Amino acid sequence: MLYPTGAEHADIIAITGAASSRYGKVGLPAFAGAPMIAERVAFVRAALSFRQAQVELNNGIPAIIVTNERQAAMSKLQHFAPDVPHDELGDVHGCLVGTAERIADKLQQNRERYGFRYVTVLQGGVGDGMRAMEPVIELLR
Repeated sequence: MLYPTGAEHADIIAITGAASSRYGKVGLPAFAGAPMIAERVAFVRAALSFRQAQVELNNGIPAIIVTNERQAAMSKLQHFAPDVPHDELGDVHGCLVGTAERIADKLQQNRERYGFRYVTVLQGGVGDGMRAMEPVIELLR
């Protein structure tokens, strides 16, 4: 875990949401649930101490699917978060699934809850990446 080093030296700390790799050391990571992310953010904030105002928290987004069929889309993502119950999958901060409005609301909630000042959408992740973010960005402006 690099969070202690980041807390001491970094200007930006990314909270990726990776819980573990489903394939040992190779392959896509599994997503962490909201409790694990809250624990990581609390750890980083405590390690930052007086530097909290100087350091930005970044939210890595590996999965974004803009759809009106949220439940069906979340079912397709369940294997990326095998330890997260299906009804909590929508709380996984790296899985943005739903209408553009719902995703914009989720990003604002993540900012308030975790302090994420900006996000990095992973091109080549699950979904349409940056293309899917276009309507969301318009709503957040």
